[in-house]
Formats: sequence, C-alpha cells, structure tokens
Amino acid sequence: MLPKVGLIDHERLNAVIPTLYNLNYGAVSVATIQSSKVSFYNTFGLRKYSFFSKSPANTLTRFQAASISKPVTALAVLKLVENGVLDLDKNVNEYLANSGWTLTVSKENKFVDEKNITTIRQLLSHTAGTNASGFGGYNINLSIPSTIEVLRADKPVNSDAIKVTSKPGTFSYSGGGTTVVQFIMETVLEKPFPLIMKQLILDPLDMKNSSFETDRTKGDHLAYAHGYISDPFFLFYGGKNEYHLYPEKAAAGLWTTAEDLCKFGIAVMNSINGKPNAFLNEKLSKNFKTNHNFEKAVDEEGYRDIQKIGLGFFLENCEDELKFNISHGGGNMGFRCFLFLQPHKESGFCVMSNNESNRIGLLCNHLVNNLDLDTDNFKDSTPANNTYMNWLKDYLKNWKFVFKYWMGLY
Repeated sequence: MLPKVGLIDHERLNAVIPTLYNLNYGAVSVATIQSSKVSFYNTFGLRKYSFFSKSPANTLTRFQAASISKPVTALAVLKLVENGVLDLDKNVNEYLANSGWTLTVSKENKFVDEKNITTIRQLLSHTAGTNASGFGGYNINLSIPSTIEVLRADKPVNSDAIKVTSKPGTFSYSGGGTTVVQFIMETVLEKPFPLIMKQLILDPLDMKNSSFETDRTKGDHLAYAHGYISDPFFLFYGGKNEYHLYPEKAAAGLWTTAEDLCKFGIAVMNSINGKPNAFLNEKLSKNFKTNHNFEKAVDEEGYRDIQKIGLGFFLENCEDELKFNISHGGGNMGFRCFLFLQPHKESGFCVMSNNESNRIGLLCNHLVNNLDLDTDNFKDSTPANNTYMNWLKDYLKNWKFVFKYWMGLY
C-alpha cells in the first residue's frame, strides 16, 4: 500500500509562489504530482520582459526544458529497446558505420585506446568518458548546425568535437554523449529527431504543448529568456535575442510546460512501479533507478560518496526503497527548471522558469515540504544575492562572453 498525502492546497500555493519568486522579471511555472496524477498546475509572471514591452505568461506558455531533455530522450531509447530497434549494450559505432561519423578516442586520452567500445547505456548514464558537459546554444538569428556538424565541430559550431576524452565507466556529465545518442536515433530510424520524439513520446503521453522542433517563430506560445534581476544586460534578452536555439536537441532542445513534464514523470513512475498498462515494461524501467557509476572516490579526508546516476536521471536514497527518488535539473541560457519524482509515493513536481535566478531552489524546497518528499537537494537553498556589486563582479569576470553576446556571435 502506497502512502497517501493530502492534496496540496491550491489557494495557499497560488499565494506563496509570488513571495518565493520575483515575477517582475520573468515567469515561473509549477506542477505537482500526487497519486500519479497532476494535482496542481499554474503559471505566474511574464513570458517576455524588456525595457520596452511586457507580456504575461499563461498555462500554455512553453519553456525550454534544457537538460531535462535528457531523461525524456532516455525514455524514448528504452522504448526503442523494448521494440527491438536498439540495444543498450551494443557498440554504438556499429549503428554509425555508414553515417559519415563515428565516435573516436581522443589522442590525449591515456585510459583507453581506439579499440574502446562505447555503448548507449554508457552514454545515457554519463559513464562513456565523452566530453562537452553542456552547450551554449545559438543566437536565434544565426544559422543552426546539424547534428553531425555538432559532433564534428564544423563551423559555425561553438563547442568541441565529441570524443571519448576521459576514463569510461566513471561519471562525467556529458551533453556530448547524449548528442551521440540523438545521432544514433536519427541514423537508425532515418527520421529527424523531433519527429522521432513526437511519435515515440510526446503524442503517446499527451504532451500536446511540447516539441523538440527548432522554433524560430518568436510566438506568443514561447517564454523568452531572461537573466539575473540585477543584470541590465541580460534583461535585454527579451528585446534582443529572445532565446537561444539548441541543435543538441536530445541534450537541451525540448520546449514544454511543467504540466507536460509531469505527464512524462507519471509515465516513468508508473513504469518503475510495474503498474498495469504502464508505458514501459518494469524490467527495462529498472534502468532508470539502477546506479551505473560504481567508482569509489577518495579525497584528502578519505572515502566520500559519489554521484549516483541511472539512465537519464540522477538518483538519491538508492538504499531505501521508500525514500528513493530520481530527478534532473536544467539550465539553458536564460532558463532554469527542475523535475523531481519519488516513485514509491507516486509524487513529485516540476518547476520551470525563464529567469536564471536561483530562487527556483526556494520554490522547490517549499514543494518538497508540502508534498512530504524525501530529499536533501534543496535544504540549503537561499535567495539570489542580486546586488549591483555582485553583478559587476560577474560582468567583469565574463567580459569575453558579454562582448560576443552584444556582437551577436553567441
């Protein structure tokens, strides 16, 4: 028997959210899950802000899910495994033999040689040793490279070529590895990645306000990117570049709502819990909750815990089935979000924002307490220290990026 938690107080949450998040410089969207159903969903604030215009967000406003795109991709891959299309433990280069690109080992990598075998399982659990932890995205007014151009780092790509650069079998966060998975899916299925995800995940899960398409429309359905409250340069996001685009779609390219991500989360939890008619069979779903990083890290103080990672999700409380949870955060340029799921309680939440303020942690902590969830992820969350002097320090520290931004190169 799964524990029951009283339904969250909608009126109180609607009143509290504006006090935890500054809504004058962006929007925040919140959805909660209880008893495997969306129990609350609302959106607050501005989808678009600049010194020249303001436009309110609503429950249909789409935000960039950033790295939460990765667990959504992982579910699609496991569905392809269930259908007999892909194998988690096959050499990825066997899928890519005739694609025009294969994954190679960096010449500087002293841990492995060219005979190294990389698998999809390793790529989805960030244990393949691949590089490129994240991506900066591209100015909406510039040309966007293809998947293979990103992998090869052809011009105008703004990231390094994807290779095996560190020791496989140990955790090293890699959006580059997820982009390899994207290319495998495109190559094997001979379809563009957005269409693959629409057919495999978005349509079956009724995620009708979600898309992996490159959206240049600047439409009213999209939230624009914004920066820190005290940063006048980044406040111009809403009036200048609107938002960045990400050809690394599997790693960072999903546009969605908090409600749709909760639909995805419910499908994952139902599958893990082995419910009848679940989206994925229970055996394959165990890959979400199984730790794939077995390295023991040692520092000056002796043994310390390591990052536990499943396929697509970070893990917490792995040794306690009752408190076990899976989660993933996201951070694209001008966007922040977090998805948290506790399968045993059939509960969780999603928070999405188009502002880089770290107040999102305060909001997550409030939801954890009100939903009676078991995590230490947000206990140290504090309000963003958005003073002018702190902004000035960051601005001077990152002057090269700011120069590129204003020149339209980033």
